[in-house]
Formats: sequence, structure tokens, C-alpha cells
Amino acid sequence: MYERKLIVKNQLLLILKQNTDYISGEAISDSLGVSRSAIWKVINKLKNEGYIIESKTNKGYKLISVPDIISEQELKDGLNTKYVGQKIYSFDEINSTNEQAKKQAGSGAINGSLFIADRQTGGRGRLNKQWSSPEKVGVWMSILLRPDVLPSKIMQISLISGIVICKAINNQTGLNAQIKWPNDIIINGKKVCGILTEMVTEEQRISFVVNGIGVNVNTLEFPEEIKDIATSLYLETGKMFSRKLLIQEILTSFEEYYEKFIFSDELTSIIDEYRSMCLNIGKEVVVIMNNKQIKGTAVGITEIGELIIKTETGEIINVSSGEVSLRGVNGYF
Repeated sequence: MYERKLIVKNQLLLILKQNTDYISGEAISDSLGVSRSAIWKVINKLKNEGYIIESKTNKGYKLISVPDIISEQELKDGLNTKYVGQKIYSFDEINSTNEQAKKQAGSGAINGSLFIADRQTGGRGRLNKQWSSPEKVGVWMSILLRPDVLPSKIMQISLISGIVICKAINNQTGLNAQIKWPNDIIINGKKVCGILTEMVTEEQRISFVVNGIGVNVNTLEFPEEIKDIATSLYLETGKMFSRKLLIQEILTSFEEYYEKFIFSDELTSIIDEYRSMCLNIGKEVVVIMNNKQIKGTAVGITEIGELIIKTETGEIINVSSGEVSLRGVNGYF
């Protein structure tokens, strides 16, 4: 019964979107094969969810505006991908989209599946740091991937995500988002997005990868402990942005870059693009690796995505993992 109601709701919403003028309840009823009373109930449900729908006697219904909803129905409306985001697991609230993706991966969830939530109660970033994921203001999502590549290439998926998210933010907002190696997106010295890529391997091959993405979109304020280092697209511009449009651009662009990664051994263009967006290059950095602190200057990115550092003693090292802080106006961040 629930599935039937959901199908009717989605079909009715599609009819309203396809008609720029009023459409009668009778016409909708005939099209969907349900009673006008059922149509009226669904219309009221949509209104309660934030859809602005005008009702006029002898004219019918007209969709005026769509709320910033990230349901499966809304995300698929206008999404032009072959497989990334074509299967969507959408939640009002969940502990962690990454954890849900890993759980469903073990149950056979397909390549490109998207896991997305309006709110996370246990969102986390790198090194198990908590990630603030309040309701209806951000993009909290994970993409499940099943690449046929060696585990050593996993870092490049994070690099791709960084490029894609920077470009999507810049296109949607006009801001200048940049990457702090390996996977923080920075605007004006503050973090607006984090990327957490996890994998499960089996006999030296990747079983699946979960690419977790958290973007602070319309967040108005942050907890005291992070307010000086975190920002949102709203705080940077004073404008609210559509999460749906941002997500769709990320998914579309991600699929394009991911296919280059999967089908090409030549990734120079992608690495060059990442370098051009990377804040670290030319800056003083501190790396914490294996409980050891290393100071130096970031001088480049290797062809597989490692950060190249010239230490204070002149030694050149390639860093593939670890916590990297960048020297800023107020110390390291």
C-alpha cells in the first residue's frame, strides 16, 4: 500500500511539473487511475512538505514552487547520468551515509548507488573526527563504487571528488573554492566541505569504495568549537542555494571524471587540474604522520596524488596519508 501511494505521489508531482498552467483534478484522476479524493489528499501532503501549489475552482492545480528537498524523486528530476545516482537511498535522518553505504554494499547495492540524508547523527570526517550534519542545510551523501583497480589507486578517487566539488561550488555560487590536500575544500581560509573515502578489499582487489561527501550549504551558524574554522556557502555569500542543483552537478561531473579514472592509464590532465586547485603548494605545512611531526614546504603533487614536501632539512618526501596543516594568518589550520 505504501509503495502504491508513493508511486501515485511521484507521478502526480511529475504531472504538475510538466504542466505550466492549471490542470484539473479530474484530468489527474483519469491519468493516474485514482479517485479525486485521493488526488486531494496527495496535494495536501505535498503542500505540507513545502511545495507551493495553487488550487482554483474549475481550473484545478498549478505548481508554483518546489522546496529544497533532496528526495529520490527530486534528485532524479533533471539528473543526466548513466549510473552515478541512478539508484538512490534517501533518508530523513541517519547515523552516517558512509556506514549505510557499506552496509548496503555487503547486500549487493549496485555501482553508483547514492546514499543521502537530510541529517546525520553520527557523521564523521577523517581520523574519526565528528562532522556536524544539521537538518536540511547541507549535503550529506555517499557514493558507492565498485572499481576494478588496485587498492593503491584509491587516493585518486578522493582527488577526483575534490576537483568536482570545487568546480560545482564555483559554478553554482561564483566563489573561489580550493583544495587543502588531500580532501578538504576551503573558502577564504575556512572549511566548507570534507571528503571521506573508505574501501573494503579482498585478496588485494577492491571489493567496494564508499566516497563520502559533506558540504555546508545553507548553514547559518556552527558550534562554538568549530565556528572559527568552518563556513558555509550561505555565510560566504549571504544567499541560500539549492542543494538539489549542487548535488546533481557533483554527480554528473563525478561520473565524467570517474570514467576517465577507470578507463584511462593517463591521468596527467586530472592531476594537473588538482594541482591548480591545491592550496598547499608553495605553502609551509606541518605533517603528522605515524605520530611524528614533520615541518616543511609543499612543493607539488605526484602523479598518483601524493603531497611532495621539502622538509626544513632539505629532504624531499612524498606523503600519501597523514594529517596536514597549512600555515595561515592565524597559525596552522
